[in-house]
Amino acid sequence: KKRVRIMLNYDDTSHLEKFRSILKSTHTIYSNTDKYYRSSFEFTNSRICDALINNFNVVPNKTKILEFPIQIPFDMLKHYIRGYFDGDGSICESFSNKNSTTATLYATFCSGSEEFIYDLFEFLKLELELGGSVERFKDSVKFQIKYNTNDAKTLLTWMYKGSTVFLDRKYQLYDRIVSDGVRKVR
Repeated sequence: KKRVRIMLNYDDTSHLEKFRSILKSTHTIYSNTDKYYRSSFEFTNSRICDALINNFNVVPNKTKILEFPIQIPFDMLKHYIRGYFDGDGSICESFSNKNSTTATLYATFCSGSEEFIYDLFEFLKLELELGGSVERFKDSVKFQIKYNTNDAKTLLTWMYKGSTVFLDRKYQLYDRIVSDGVRKVR
């Protein structure tokens, strides 16, 4: 139907507002906090749909068939990866025990596409010399790339350096933990 629909957690509604502003759209952002606690932005545009399919491999029901986009210019790949991270990545801190005063930092990417996750892993390994690991979730067809503290810092700094569009909630975690160097203390 040449329709684009983006749904995010209600707390990330401002990200949809940024996107709508970039498009200079007057379409309504709908929020449902009763059942799903999410917001959505939807519009019909054949040119944008074709560009998403042809340039970024964003196709209907892409979960298991997503491919790493080799046609994106190299200097734009970090923006694509940051956007993917905004949707299917995470930043978290983990304390080893109840007496720990510092935490281990983790940055992860998830995907239902094994091909995509391994291609992303190899790209980041070559581009940023990251270690990390790829894991398959037990009893699931989902895969995860996981980076620990130093690799996570390298990755996050690379993704956010010079960026102006990002999911505020994740950027604020990055800014607090990595950029400011402030560590959570119990």
